[in-house]
Amino acid sequence: MTDYKKAIEVLFAMLKKYKFTKEEKDAIMTAIGTLDFGSLARNRATRIIRNKHNKKINN
Repeated sequence: MTDYKKAIEVLFAMLKKYKFTKEEKDAIMTAIGTLDFGSLARNRATRIIRNKHNKKINN
């Protein structure tokens, strides 16, 4: 499991386990969104690099 996914799981578990104010919940949800976006960006970059590498091999 990636660090991003683990951090997201921990934050969701905290939301379920503890009582937070609306402001705190919003901050946690923003952090989750940021982590999720970072994970997507990292996956996309990896995929682009892999595709470029595969094109070089196939040509």
